[in-house]
Amino acid sequence: MQVDGERTERIARLREELKKSFEFDRCGGCAGGGPVASGGPPGAAAVFPRDEGEAADLVAWAVERGAPLLPLGSGSQWLPGPGLEEVVAVVRTSRLAGVVDYEPKDLVLVARAGTRWSDLLSLTAENGQWLPVDPLAGPEATLGGVVSCAASGPHRLLYGPVRDWVIGLRAVTPDGPVRAGGKVVKNVAGYDAVKLFVGARGTLGIVTEVAVKLRPLPPERHLIAFAADERRRASEFAGSLFDGSWVAAAAEWVSPALAAACGLPERWTVLLGCDEPEASAAAHLKGWCELAGRAGLPEIGRWAGADADRLWARYREALNRREDVRFRWVVWPAQAAEEAEWAARRWRELAGDAAGRCGPLISAGLGTGEVRAAWPALEGPLAREDAARWVRDLAARIGRTMGRIFVERAPASWSVVLQEALRLGDGRPPLSETLRRAMDPGGIFAPGRLLGGI
Repeated sequence: MQVDGERTERIARLREELKKSFEFDRCGGCAGGGPVASGGPPGAAAVFPRDEGEAADLVAWAVERGAPLLPLGSGSQWLPGPGLEEVVAVVRTSRLAGVVDYEPKDLVLVARAGTRWSDLLSLTAENGQWLPVDPLAGPEATLGGVVSCAASGPHRLLYGPVRDWVIGLRAVTPDGPVRAGGKVVKNVAGYDAVKLFVGARGTLGIVTEVAVKLRPLPPERHLIAFAADERRRASEFAGSLFDGSWVAAAAEWVSPALAAACGLPERWTVLLGCDEPEASAAAHLKGWCELAGRAGLPEIGRWAGADADRLWARYREALNRREDVRFRWVVWPAQAAEEAEWAARRWRELAGDAAGRCGPLISAGLGTGEVRAAWPALEGPLAREDAARWVRDLAARIGRTMGRIFVERAPASWSVVLQEALRLGDGRPPLSETLRRAMDPGGIFAPGRLLGGI
């Protein structure tokens, strides 16, 4: 208890010193108090550097004193966890915003990390271009946050993960500012350090600037839905789909609760996206209907253009509710539907009579093997301890060879229990933790936050 008291007093002294050392005219201001709606540990000061130099001054100050920092963009993907009570300051990148360089003809854009994701999409859309990443995040999300969280959505199937579109970045590490990559697509000089920061969730440094490559907007987005109540039929359909020459932009098998949230009938449903030109899209939809008919999957409906965009928007909004707990894990694509079915069944077993008609929001990437599950946390039918049992069962089921389960969203009161549930295996730190210790030996950035597997 004495040790804890001394640690608390030290953190409090550092927070006060920070407020005196970095005044408003220097780093945009410091504000104590509890977390705002967008997240942050209670009591930590909030610092808003306006450029990379101010961020570097703050990091140098923190390294000298061993003062932990928590980098955040909008905070929309912030996850409370053990160790964050020691954070001295939350470094917000909202004032590190704006486009640095954009030449549409080069299909390359450079922007500061605090640039809002929605602003970036609007700017590129004016030139018929986009960054083909559809993160499960709200309009307040920032470019740096999307990159740091490696936040991909269902269209990862066609366009690949976030890291495939980041060609360069700048960041502030314990050793000072660093640059990785550049503004050209074919950059093969040195180690590809860019990939280290994508998905690191602020544990390796503060990302201040990002260079991304773009591509032309698809001619028109198409979406078709098929009822697939039986997992066997959904898997059979997916096998036929990916054994052929079809180009699907997205292929998700979603649970009844998620289908209902998208405005569809409340049943297991296959959602297929197509971003091909009109003639090719028509051929794709016709071929998919034939495959679905052979698998016994009736068509629910089809949408194009803005209607398709709105349905995908409802999908993302449903999986991004702040009050939910959300998990993500990866299996072989051929096993995705089976894992989704197990996750829903085990959830209902643990929830028991409290489940009622309620069910988890589950989406299984039939071509990516990426599975997500979400449900209301504090007011939901599944208690915290039962959720931890669900996580332990899932971890034991998929095994260490299939990668790591990631807790993407959870209330603070759940975080310790869930992370304890994930502490399986031989006790050795994963490669990601070894890398983190090498790049941040003082543990300055985001203490207690886990990277997941690399």
